[in-house]
Amino acid sequence: MPIKVVTICVFAFLLLTCGNSSLQSPIDQRSALVVLDSVITLGEVNVDSVAIINYYLVCQSPTPLVIKGVDSGCHCTVAGYPKKPIPQGDSANITLRFTPEKEMKGNIEKTVVVSTNAEKRFVVLKFRCTVK
Repeated sequence: MPIKVVTICVFAFLLLTCGNSSLQSPIDQRSALVVLDSVITLGEVNVDSVAIINYYLVCQSPTPLVIKGVDSGCHCTVAGYPKKPIPQGDSANITLRFTPEKEMKGNIEKTVVVSTNAEKRFVVLKFRCTVK
Protein backbone atom coordinates (compact mmCIF):
# COMPACT_ATOMS: atom_id res chain seq x y z
CA MET A 1 0.00 0.00 0.00
CA PRO A 2 2.75 2.57 0.75
CA ILE A 3 4.18 2.05 -2.78
CA LYS A 4 0.84 3.16 -4.29
CA VAL A 5 0.80 6.30 -2.12
CA VAL A 6 4.37 7.19 -3.13
CA THR A 7 3.62 6.56 -6.80
CA ILE A 8 0.51 8.75 -6.67
CA CYS A 9 2.43 11.52 -4.89
CA VAL A 10 5.26 11.44 -7.44
CA PHE A 11 2.78 11.45 -10.35
CA ALA A 12 0.85 14.38 -8.81
CA PHE A 13 4.09 16.32 -8.25
CA LEU A 14 5.22 15.80 -11.85
CA LEU A 15 1.80 16.76 -13.18
CA LEU A 16 1.71 19.96 -11.14
CA THR A 17 5.28 21.09 -11.88
CA CYS A 18 5.21 20.41 -15.61
CA GLY A 19 2.20 22.62 -16.17
CA ASN A 20 3.10 25.40 -13.73
CA SER A 21 5.00 28.23 -15.42
CA SER A 22 5.65 29.97 -12.08
CA LEU A 23 8.21 27.28 -11.24
CA GLN A 24 10.33 28.00 -14.32
CA SER A 25 13.81 29.46 -14.14
CA PRO A 26 14.07 33.09 -12.98
CA ILE A 27 15.85 33.85 -16.28
CA ASP A 28 12.40 33.79 -17.94
CA GLN A 29 10.97 36.25 -15.43
CA ARG A 30 13.73 38.80 -14.84
CA SER A 31 15.41 41.36 -17.04
CA ALA A 32 18.70 40.72 -18.77
CA LEU A 33 20.91 43.74 -18.21
CA VAL A 34 23.91 44.78 -20.27
CA VAL A 35 26.26 47.51 -19.01
CA LEU A 36 28.24 48.93 -21.90
CA ASP A 37 31.27 49.95 -19.80
CA SER A 38 31.26 49.12 -16.10
CA VAL A 39 34.72 50.57 -15.35
CA ILE A 40 35.49 54.14 -16.40
CA THR A 41 38.84 55.89 -16.11
CA LEU A 42 38.50 59.65 -15.79
CA GLY A 43 42.12 60.75 -15.68
CA GLU A 44 42.86 63.81 -13.55
CA VAL A 45 40.16 65.52 -11.50
CA ASN A 46 40.81 68.74 -9.59
CA VAL A 47 39.88 68.70 -5.92
CA ASP A 48 37.72 71.82 -6.34
CA SER A 49 35.73 70.45 -9.30
CA VAL A 50 32.88 68.05 -10.02
CA ALA A 51 33.24 65.05 -12.31
CA ILE A 52 30.19 63.61 -14.10
CA ILE A 53 30.33 59.92 -14.99
CA ASN A 54 27.73 58.20 -17.20
CA TYR A 55 27.14 54.46 -17.38
CA TYR A 56 24.90 53.19 -20.17
CA LEU A 57 22.58 50.23 -19.61
CA VAL A 58 20.50 48.20 -22.07
CA CYS A 59 17.53 45.95 -21.21
CA GLN A 60 17.59 42.77 -23.32
CA SER A 61 14.59 40.96 -21.89
CA PRO A 62 10.83 41.07 -22.43
CA THR A 63 10.56 41.92 -18.73
CA PRO A 64 11.19 45.63 -18.14
CA LEU A 65 14.33 46.47 -16.17
CA VAL A 66 13.75 48.18 -12.83
CA ILE A 67 16.62 49.93 -11.09
CA LYS A 68 15.76 49.67 -7.41
CA GLY A 69 18.63 51.74 -6.09
CA VAL A 70 22.23 52.86 -6.49
CA ASP A 71 24.55 52.80 -3.47
CA SER A 72 27.78 54.76 -3.66
CA GLY A 73 28.73 54.24 -0.04
CA CYS A 74 30.08 57.80 0.16
CA HIS A 75 28.51 61.25 0.19
CA CYS A 76 31.13 62.47 -2.30
CA THR A 77 29.43 60.38 -5.04
CA VAL A 78 25.75 60.97 -5.77
CA ALA A 79 23.83 58.87 -8.30
CA GLY A 80 21.00 59.75 -10.63
CA TYR A 81 19.08 56.94 -12.33
CA PRO A 82 15.71 56.33 -14.02
CA LYS A 83 12.87 55.56 -11.63
CA LYS A 84 10.57 54.13 -14.33
CA PRO A 85 10.95 50.59 -15.77
CA ILE A 86 13.14 50.32 -18.88
CA PRO A 87 11.44 48.30 -21.67
CA GLN A 88 13.14 45.65 -23.81
CA GLY A 89 15.65 47.12 -26.24
CA ASP A 90 15.67 50.52 -24.55
CA SER A 91 18.70 52.02 -22.91
CA ALA A 92 19.13 54.25 -19.90
CA ASN A 93 21.97 55.78 -18.04
CA ILE A 94 23.15 56.08 -14.49
CA THR A 95 24.87 59.38 -13.85
CA LEU A 96 27.32 59.79 -11.00
CA ARG A 97 28.33 63.17 -9.68
CA PHE A 98 31.74 62.89 -7.98
CA THR A 99 32.88 65.80 -5.82
CA PRO A 100 36.36 65.06 -4.42
CA GLU A 101 37.00 66.12 -0.85
CA LYS A 102 40.09 68.10 0.10
CA GLU A 103 41.70 65.10 1.82
CA MET A 104 41.30 62.99 -1.32
CA LYS A 105 44.59 63.26 -3.17
CA GLY A 106 46.18 60.79 -5.53
CA ASN A 107 44.72 57.71 -7.18
CA ILE A 108 41.09 57.02 -6.32
CA GLU A 109 38.87 54.07 -7.21
CA LYS A 110 35.19 54.27 -6.31
CA THR A 111 32.72 51.40 -6.43
CA VAL A 112 28.98 51.82 -6.85
CA VAL A 113 26.46 48.99 -6.46
CA VAL A 114 23.28 49.03 -8.56
CA SER A 115 20.32 46.99 -7.33
CA THR A 116 17.94 45.78 -10.08
CA ASN A 117 15.31 43.17 -10.86
CA ALA A 118 17.72 41.49 -13.32
CA GLU A 119 18.80 37.87 -12.87
CA LYS A 120 22.07 39.20 -11.47
CA ARG A 121 20.42 41.49 -8.93
CA PHE A 122 23.50 43.55 -8.12
CA VAL A 123 25.77 45.17 -10.69
CA VAL A 124 29.09 46.74 -9.70
CA LEU A 125 30.20 49.92 -11.44
CA LYS A 126 33.61 51.51 -10.89
CA PHE A 127 35.43 54.65 -11.78
CA ARG A 128 39.04 55.61 -11.35
CA CYS A 129 40.74 58.97 -11.31
CA THR A 130 43.67 60.89 -9.96
CA VAL A 131 42.63 63.73 -7.68
CA LYS A 132 44.94 66.76 -7.93
